[in-house]
Amino acid sequence: MIEVGHNRDQKLLHQRVLVMHPKGSYQEFILNTNSDWLFPLPINVSNAEAATLTAGPGVALALTEFIKQNPSDHLVITGANSVIGLILCQLLGSTYPGLTPIVSPDSQAYFNQSLPGYPVYSIEHLQLFHGRTLIIDIAGSEPLLQQLIAAVPRASIASIALQTSNLNVPFTFVHEDFNHQIYCHLIKTVASHKLWLPIGRIFSFAETKKAQHYAKDHHSRGRVLVNLN
Repeated sequence: MIEVGHNRDQKLLHQRVLVMHPKGSYQEFILNTNSDWLFPLPINVSNAEAATLTAGPGVALALTEFIKQNPSDHLVITGANSVIGLILCQLLGSTYPGLTPIVSPDSQAYFNQSLPGYPVYSIEHLQLFHGRTLIIDIAGSEPLLQQLIAAVPRASIASIALQTSNLNVPFTFVHEDFNHQIYCHLIKTVASHKLWLPIGRIFSFAETKKAQHYAKDHHSRGRVLVNLN
């Protein structure tokens, strides 16, 4: 922080902070007027990790709570190699009952490298499930969901990518409700190395257009960031 107003702690001056803003924070200077959106950063949380905290971990936590409130025999996760998918798998743990991350063949090596010891499946090798199955949809592909429903007769879907669905199974759209304490907890968890945040490539500001094309044209390999310095 380069300046502290009358309603802010003077000790924050010249300290590293994460400032979140509901209207976006892509600007050189941010005027923070709500302390709930301001987070001091420990020295062992990098700038890249702080930037990654703004999109993904909060949604993964919301999914974790939904999963706990809706127990099932099998838990299928589409888009498990995405940033949110990798964080969700970490929050659940590799031994979570019935955990079935679905990853395309092109991304399985990346998933295995990111989370060694976690189970991983492709849609082609998924066996017929019995019992209640909760499908966590991160990929947002209705054709993929249709394939899964054919293999899991007693399925329900919770999606962060689709708000509605024409599929003939119980469907819930899950979204994050911002909570200051949740992000304080996430920062402490990252600082203590209990949560690993997937960071892919970091581009310079001059390479912003290249970064946009890279994120669009490549499989998810961690968060794509732009360095404004």
